[in-house]
Amino acid sequence: MIQEKRNFLLGIVFWFLAFFFGYTFKKEGGFMAIQPENKNSVINNDKVVSQRLIELDKQISQKANKHTNVFAKKTYGTYETAAVLSAIGNQENPRPEVIGFYQTKEATKYAGRDSVAFYTSNKGMNPTAVVKSGMIQYGSLSVRVIGITVANFNKILPGMMIDTYHRPNRYTSIVHRIDVATQTIFIKDGWYEVKEGGSTIAVTPPNNAGFDVNRITKIWGINNNVHLLKGESTDTGVAEEIGLFNEAGADLSGIDVVNFKAKANFGIKVRKAKKASSGFAYGYYAKDSENSFMSEATNEAQNFLRSEVNGDVNKGFLVHANGTQSKLRLKAVVFVDGNVTFTSESQRVFILNKRVEELFRIPTPKGKSGELIFLMNVGSATSILRINNDDGSIVASKGARSFNLSPNSSVVLISDGDSWYQQNFNNTIVKSGTPRLAPQFIGQEYLDSTNKKVYKAFGTSSTADWVVLN
Repeated sequence: MIQEKRNFLLGIVFWFLAFFFGYTFKKEGGFMAIQPENKNSVINNDKVVSQRLIELDKQISQKANKHTNVFAKKTYGTYETAAVLSAIGNQENPRPEVIGFYQTKEATKYAGRDSVAFYTSNKGMNPTAVVKSGMIQYGSLSVRVIGITVANFNKILPGMMIDTYHRPNRYTSIVHRIDVATQTIFIKDGWYEVKEGGSTIAVTPPNNAGFDVNRITKIWGINNNVHLLKGESTDTGVAEEIGLFNEAGADLSGIDVVNFKAKANFGIKVRKAKKASSGFAYGYYAKDSENSFMSEATNEAQNFLRSEVNGDVNKGFLVHANGTQSKLRLKAVVFVDGNVTFTSESQRVFILNKRVEELFRIPTPKGKSGELIFLMNVGSATSILRINNDDGSIVASKGARSFNLSPNSSVVLISDGDSWYQQNFNNTIVKSGTPRLAPQFIGQEYLDSTNKKVYKAFGTSSTADWVVLN
């Protein structure tokens, strides 16, 4: 034990001498001797000193990176030297396409000089092996091909997926090992039918249907996952955080999705997995944004916004880049006898279906400049409209706290931030007998259904402002 320690310490001394003073080891008989390597030792050559110190610094840095889990690198130029770390899948000659100039003159076409901390790339590929002919014999734990030579059979690896061409449903398994001589693939734990809901019982597929090995149907550039499990103390989670530090005031973006080839389906897609019990509280959330959503169109016909209900756009709506909409639809609420006030400040269409004349309170116009509400009286009785808490006024030909909405009439009220202004579409009063209420606005009509008389309003002060026309 003492001898081993002594040899270890001597080894460290020898290494130090060899590294810094330009010595080398030489074995003479059963002993190790040291001798000068050349004249360019630490004593004789300052350049050698500097180079040795640089090499030592690299070694120390590499060890430090291992201990701190940091992969540090200065980037420069193009391709792999312009990226700190790269992950590239399914490519024969993988190189990170950072800037990507092969000739200097190509650099004149792109003004950017990029540096990437983490570069990822993945591409689709054909199956490792494809079998569509020959005699194909399936066993409970194998498949054998007879009569043809299967290309790339020797490239099949354990762990690859194998999928058959059976119809209507294929069978699948995992490669356990192969026998190149007999062109037999041995699978892991049986063949299982691929179908909605999956299958739990292994079966032996019928013979002679083809198969392929290592089929890739979908590729991912990055797949981030976080798991918050019951019983753990973790409170929140984020799959990916993008921190922006723009002290220079330059052009800085969080996510830049660029389509380089044919039209892609989605720039960003938010969806619920089939097995998930619920989706998102918010599919998109923006806080403290100067513009929460920005759409830059190349023509007016492009859709700024599109909604669908179970794939049916006719149940949703479209908003084009020029602001035109496929439909205008506001949520309507019906109020019957005894319902004497609105139920939500967000309500915009009020349908009054009352058989008794009574008060109905509408939302305040305060702080709602430019907002509209629609009121329709489809009942048999007049409704007396009044602002909730008398906060503001209703302006027709004159200001008032309330006004009457006759049966079979409607009105639109527009707020200036302080009062509701009345815009009438159809406010003709239809009743039996002569008018008993003052007109609501000049030009209003009153129809006496019993005596077949038509009245026109020339004022709004009293019933005397009704003038019979026939």
